[in-house]
Amino acid sequence: MALRRSGVKLWFDLKTKVPLTGTICQLGRQTVDVSRGQVKIIAKQFGLSLPIIDSVQNDDKSQPASAMNDVMLFKSLGFDSVSSVDLVEADDPTHVFDLNEPAPEALREKFDCVFDGGTAEHVFNVPQLLRNMHFMLKPGGIIVHASPSSNHVDHGFHMFSPTFFYDYYTVNKYEVLQSYLFEYDPHKKFRPWNVYNYSPGSIDDLSIGGWDGVDALGIWFVARKKENSSSNVVPVQSFYLRQWSQDNAAGAPVAEAPAATPGLLRKTIMGLAKKILKNDSATYNHVRDFYLYVKEMVLKAPFRRRPHRPPVIARY
Repeated sequence: MALRRSGVKLWFDLKTKVPLTGTICQLGRQTVDVSRGQVKIIAKQFGLSLPIIDSVQNDDKSQPASAMNDVMLFKSLGFDSVSSVDLVEADDPTHVFDLNEPAPEALREKFDCVFDGGTAEHVFNVPQLLRNMHFMLKPGGIIVHASPSSNHVDHGFHMFSPTFFYDYYTVNKYEVLQSYLFEYDPHKKFRPWNVYNYSPGSIDDLSIGGWDGVDALGIWFVARKKENSSSNVVPVQSFYLRQWSQDNAAGAPVAEAPAATPGLLRKTIMGLAKKILKNDSATYNHVRDFYLYVKEMVLKAPFRRRPHRPPVIARY
């Protein structure tokens, strides 16, 4: 898991809106792909100063003095203590346990922030991971997800839709603070990300085949735990709640559409084709397929409403 320049900018964007203090726990330690000097530049772009950035030290002696690691970055952002959880000890995490299983009792409400920076997709039992994040978070603390969406095939067990996080945290009475989709090229780390604001229903007309030309999509989601927040309420996808609400508002069941009838042009063309090619079914089938192609691509396509992406709110 790596925090590139654009991901670091999302953290600074969050810092301008939400105080970042106390303790943070990462689900898997982050590799920080920016230098100390670059972090200073990013902070300045957001109108922020980092008074302790020059005093925090990199405990990895194999790296140059200018390098940043996860502990340095999160302390520079304002956290006093930086912890981590992982399945194995290879990356020297603070706590070792399997996120597919319940978190240890010692971690109950221990952290002010729990950060999933690309771990949830690698954990098979995602509901348990979400329960663990809730369990480890103090009331008033924030959960941050940076997770893959479209075009991450076999990167992990899962790719997520933004409605997954939004619906889950809403029904469990969290306060949603930020909900973004970001578009990026995973092979070009210096190309800025296009960041879109997301709310349920905002991309309904893009949900199937609407994001053509996109290299990859990711999700940035931040929610605050309230005193009455929970983790065990299973959501119904908000798309269907909206559909049912619209049906109920109409006051009557939706009438079935009448069966389609062939248009005059089709009846004329296909009738002639049958007469001419009545003994040549193969050629007739070719004529029929060609007609359907022309109808779809030439006659209908110019008038079809193309879905619009939501406006870009930032380029990080």
